[in-house]
Amino acid sequence: MASIREPEVQFAQRLASNERPIRSKALKKLRKYINARSQRASDGFTGDELLKLWKGLFYCLWMQDKPLLQEELSKQISTLIHSFNDTDKQLLYLESFLLTFKREWTGIDRLRMDKFFQLVRFVFRQTFEALKRKNWESSAVSKFLEMLTAQLLQSSSEAPCGLQLHILDLYLTELATVGSAELTADQNLTFIDPFCKTAAKTKNQTLFSAICRSIFSTIIDQAPFAIEDLMKEVKAAEASEEDETQIKAGKSSEEEEEEDDDDDDDHLEEDTELLSDDIGPVLQKIQTPSSESKKVTFGLKNNKTAEFRKTDRSLLVSPDGSSRVPFDPQQKPKFGVLKSSPIPLSSSIKKTPKSNKTSSNTPKSTPKPRPLAADFF
Repeated sequence: MASIREPEVQFAQRLASNERPIRSKALKKLRKYINARSQRASDGFTGDELLKLWKGLFYCLWMQDKPLLQEELSKQISTLIHSFNDTDKQLLYLESFLLTFKREWTGIDRLRMDKFFQLVRFVFRQTFEALKRKNWESSAVSKFLEMLTAQLLQSSSEAPCGLQLHILDLYLTELATVGSAELTADQNLTFIDPFCKTAAKTKNQTLFSAICRSIFSTIIDQAPFAIEDLMKEVKAAEASEEDETQIKAGKSSEEEEEEDDDDDDDHLEEDTELLSDDIGPVLQKIQTPSSESKKVTFGLKNNKTAEFRKTDRSLLVSPDGSSRVPFDPQQKPKFGVLKSSPIPLSSSIKKTPKSNKTSSNTPKSTPKPRPLAADFF
């Protein structure tokens, strides 16, 4: 009776097949298999099972030619980390990746080295992306750094020098690509803390030089930009504080202006009442015809007459006081001629100039000038 092979072994064999359709189909099924198995908390992956899967994934990329297809395959392999729902399983997937590459690194030839460099970069990028989706939890970050130190930076890790140098070169670049907009200064210090401790304790001169060149020199080169960003943040904070103070000051000034407007309205009402009390008698005096006003009678059409009085305000006021007309002494009456006069006509008519002696003998008499309304006032 033939023994039943484990699913991980079957996946590894199909992933390392010489036929590309078989490899592609096996990779799609592997993604579904990881998703289904990760849903069960009691049936998670073990380290040995993930090592078997990574053996097949390593040779799946080994068999792939053409740069564009290699890049696409590297993206598919690296994004498998998101198929694990648990952070511990994701870090176990990364640890199995490092163990596999440490074991197989020396067997990679020069012609295949570039695509494996690319896979290492993509795996670390997706690892940072997984931490980002967890909102950079301190517990997940600390577990990741502990695993990285144990598998790569410690002298007992037996990591190949080429793998160490490549990870040091891409570490800050990929971290900035994923988390530059969210990570704070303290979080950035947390991510570089293992390298500082390793540089202080290691006796490996190559590793020490690589840390200084790839980590510390990069930080020093980016320091001016970091200072500019820090100054922008400080200015933005100050500007926000100034805006808040201005808003508060504006509200207080508006309240004061409203209070002043209310006071002005109260004073205006009081002044209006006082003014009405003072001006009332004056208006009454103006509107009431004076007893000493002169009466003038004008002839109107249809033998109608109208009497008007001259007041001390130079207005012609009717006896009823309902109409008021501005008085102009030089203007002729509009409604006929003067019919009767309250004063002697001889005293009001101006003397005519003396005529010449030659004209005195003429029988014609000079016409009397037409009286004006001004002669009777």
